[in-house]
Amino acid sequence: MDNYPLNRTESLRNLKKPTDRRIRHFGDKPGFKSMVKKTEKESVTYEHFGGQFCALANTLQRLCKEKIAVLNENSYKWILSCVAIVSSNATVIPLNKEPIKKERHFFLERSEAAVLFY
Repeated sequence: MDNYPLNRTESLRNLKKPTDRRIRHFGDKPGFKSMVKKTEKESVTYEHFGGQFCALANTLQRLCKEKIAVLNENSYKWILSCVAIVSSNATVIPLNKEPIKKERHFFLERSEAAVLFY
């Protein structure tokens, strides 16, 4: 096997630094597109995401340094919540929305989450 040089990597403590970089470089460009209805898409710019991300991450960093559960389907709000939670140095616990209520309650209780995003 040939010896190839390794790619340079950056050591990161959280996702805030690379997220801030994307917001600066791509501010007014669409960062996320979601289906609102079957034929209608909603677009969110990096700048808009950045404002929501910073507000949520900073609030979580001040209020909660524990485990935070997220119970939602794959969506813009799910991504925003997870990235903000990880960036606030809390632990994100993604929970599947599909199990029956009794199972969801069991998983939430076992997670020992201090907060639930729904």
